[in-house]
Amino acid sequence: MFNTTAIRGRDSVRHFASGFCSRWSDTKIKLHEVIAESNKVVLVWNFQGRNISSPRPDIQPNGNVENWSGITLIRFNKDGKIVAEIGEESEPRPLKRLQ
Repeated sequence: MFNTTAIRGRDSVRHFASGFCSRWSDTKIKLHEVIAESNKVVLVWNFQGRNISSPRPDIQPNGNVENWSGITLIRFNKDGKIVAEIGEESEPRPLKRLQ
């Protein structure tokens, strides 16, 4: 959908968030753990949402509730602005990654 492995800049983040949010309804995000040290934060999270739209024309939305989890690492500069973010998440169907 975004033709890139990295999202850079405010407009790209806005575009990603808008596209992502339009794909899901009845969403829930649970933070399992938040670890902060100096200028770094680690989030351990879970996402749940009902699939109502698709990012690609070859995938039909199924209306099912899907879950996945991940870990996100965030680094801030001295002004408190995010300067780096990296995340690792499971597929909505985690075993799909093993195929």
